[in-house]
Amino acid sequence: MIILLLLVSNLAYGQVLAFSETNWFTVKPESPVYHDKKLGKKEILLAIEITKVATKYNVDRNLFSCILKVESGYRTNVVSQTSDYGIGQINKRTAESLSINLQKVLSNRMYALTESAKILKSYKDVFSEDEPTLWFCRYNIGY
Repeated sequence: MIILLLLVSNLAYGQVLAFSETNWFTVKPESPVYHDKKLGKKEILLAIEITKVATKYNVDRNLFSCILKVESGYRTNVVSQTSDYGIGQINKRTAESLSINLQKVLSNRMYALTESAKILKSYKDVFSEDEPTLWFCRYNIGY
């Protein structure tokens, strides 16, 4: 049985939520704690979509999932006060420079995930050699 595993950071508590196809558990550095809670269809579908897109663009699915959680709380139709859009909180200036359709980012989750993964991949390609432990921070701060 293949277990789909996505990590979602909860920075406030230093915890990571790991999702499988049917259950979730909290992993703390000192000890893992299992909770018997079934995931709904929406959570499973999101986990599958994140994994597909991350795999296609060769970005770590756990890292990608963490970024999406921190950026938007997995909300797809959110716009920030700083003009960041969708589940990946793609900035308006970034979207314009890459010809990303922001209305589609808000209305089509797969499109938003794909464009977010492309951006993350571009930062990985450009910065991972010089910034091996911090390159992914570029997703939030840009070039």
